[in-house]
Amino acid sequence: MRPLYHFLIRVVIFLAPLGVIYIAFVGLSIKSGEALPVPMAVERQRGGEIYLYGVTDLSTSFAFKLLSTKAIQPEVMVIGSSRALQFRREFFNRFDGRFYNASIPALNGQELEMFLSRIPAESFPRLVILSLDSLLYVTPIPFYTTADPNEFMSLNINDILSGHNRAMQRLFQGYVTLPDMLNPQENVYQAPVLGIRAVQVSSGFRPDGSLQRGDLVLDPSLALINDDVQQYDVALESDHMNEAEFVALDRALSIFAAHGTQVIGVLPPVSPRMYAHISSLQNNDNYLSVVPRLQSIFASHGYSLFDYSDPAQFGAQEIDFMDVLHPSELITLRMMAALTRAVPDTFGTFIDVDALESAQASARNTFEVFPYQGG
Repeated sequence: MRPLYHFLIRVVIFLAPLGVIYIAFVGLSIKSGEALPVPMAVERQRGGEIYLYGVTDLSTSFAFKLLSTKAIQPEVMVIGSSRALQFRREFFNRFDGRFYNASIPALNGQELEMFLSRIPAESFPRLVILSLDSLLYVTPIPFYTTADPNEFMSLNINDILSGHNRAMQRLFQGYVTLPDMLNPQENVYQAPVLGIRAVQVSSGFRPDGSLQRGDLVLDPSLALINDDVQQYDVALESDHMNEAEFVALDRALSIFAAHGTQVIGVLPPVSPRMYAHISSLQNNDNYLSVVPRLQSIFASHGYSLFDYSDPAQFGAQEIDFMDVLHPSELITLRMMAALTRAVPDTFGTFIDVDALESAQASARNTFEVFPYQGG
């Protein structure tokens, strides 16, 4: 037994430095934010320690937005897919209360239901802007996958190690450096951030829940203005209806109504090239039937849905979109102004629309109207 004992001691002594190095790199990954558990990331952003939360794994978004919503308890909330992520707190320039943009990349109807079912009754917002995506209701092959509602919601060693693996991959591929991970900052304002994506391309969720695309703020030419519009034809020309999504929307609106929440629905604009392509299709009758059906569901709950799909309503050009589906902050501001003028009794107490529109004059470019103010 003694030789075996001595052998094991030598193995431990040999491996100990490697273990220390591994633990140190895990700590570095946590320091960067990529491996920091989501609940701790929410706490740090709420405490004003960091500006952006932008990890490379977007599947953390559901947990991050849900935990943030529960922590903030917004009185006014925006929720939808990534197409709604440019709604800013600053749009609501007459409102001093709590606002949060809870939009989640690729949010579908089932996730919306799950999200709402996990908000305490006393925390439901007074007013919600609900952004919808018509493509979701007709695609025969889902573009979206439903998140696990329990994933990333607690302190979990597997989540930490998964984040560590992502961080190390980006480090060894040269996307970030050791100093970047020790002192993570984005490049637009040199503000502190959490997550490799926030460091690498200055992209992540701001404290109000909206999305900063710092890469486009610094260089608008990076927008995917030549994005392939035909990739969506499988949905646009489909004769399929995702009935489950209509049912999920109806149930979600019922939840809002049961809590006395006022809901205004919007369909954000697509790029001019995408809108022209949709109009040119010969077999898109099924897709065109989606909006009237959605408006009927909203009306059945006493709510309104506004179709802002046509970018010409806002004087939008191709360069005003991140890709063919995602409008810039400037175009989203114009959509918010139009919505305020359409429903003045709802939004007039929250928004001075003339002041909102005048903010366009000081915009750096279409991707930044309201810059980071620090703190």
